[in-house]
Amino acid sequence: PLQHRLPFTRTLRKIKLIYTWAEILMILPFFACIVAATIYSVAVPSVSVSGHAARTPLIFAFATAMHNSILTLLLGLPFERALRYHKLAARMAYFNSLLHTYVAFRFPDDSSSPSNFFQFLFHDQINSGGTMLV
Repeated sequence: PLQHRLPFTRTLRKIKLIYTWAEILMILPFFACIVAATIYSVAVPSVSVSGHAARTPLIFAFATAMHNSILTLLLGLPFERALRYHKLAARMAYFNSLLHTYVAFRFPDDSSSPSNFFQFLFHDQINSGGTMLV
């Protein structure tokens, strides 16, 4: 049932957008993650919540990166279409990690955080690891 095309897709097919219910279920967490990252980076800055929003897309990136994964089996997505969401998740993780870096530098949780941006990036193991990943 999740492989049925969405209603009103005739007009979307003209511009090469063909989606099924499974793909919409796959996209919804991405929208939630983008909204959470934006809210907790711009409107209500929070280092811990923006960190969670930066890590969450990595779960989807790993879940869609392998053949015969449980997620693609349950949703009925072929591997070729799941790769599209793998790339989307990786790009979202990168974008959210940049927002998290901004929040962590601009609104630090503790007062011992260095004020120089390059010192901040390589201050300790966690910051250095995050900098290398980004």
